[in-house]
Amino acid sequence: MHEAPSRRLASGDQIKALPANLEKTRDDPSNWQVYYQDPITGDEWYSGVYEEGWASTHYLVKLPGPSPEELVQTAVHTPHRDEALVASLPVKRYPEPLGALMDELERLSEGASPEGWERTEDVIKWASLVSEVNRREILGKSADLVESDYQHFLDIAQRARRLQETAERRKRGVEG
Repeated sequence: MHEAPSRRLASGDQIKALPANLEKTRDDPSNWQVYYQDPITGDEWYSGVYEEGWASTHYLVKLPGPSPEELVQTAVHTPHRDEALVASLPVKRYPEPLGALMDELERLSEGASPEGWERTEDVIKWASLVSEVNRREILGKSADLVESDYQHFLDIAQRARRLQETAERRKRGVEG
């Protein structure tokens, strides 16, 4: 069994459940973040907003922020749905851990409970895993390398769709 890192991500109403005594230390208007410090523990946090289309998600992250690999583990294994959301959203901006995220979701689906299937569907949606968009840099690459990168993301999207279809069947009580 994998263990998610201790709780250090939150969104929405769950932000209120985290340290109430945080003191603002600075603003970073270049990326819409505000930094805080817990005067008792010295822990540092930052808050921000992920915006995509018409939707936005307010979040709070304990520093140091998780690595892409930790985001993958948190997205799949944390018992906190809001923490999974906050971990899933930035993963889509890092192209390299997307394959690892799909691997982890496929492992989770083996003998998954209804909650496991729900988490699988959530993470696929939040991390935009069904997108076939090549998320790697294309400038300076040959057409063959760009095509290879595209095929990588196409494979991830196809795997994600298969998992979504399986989750839907399982939720309706149909095996397979």
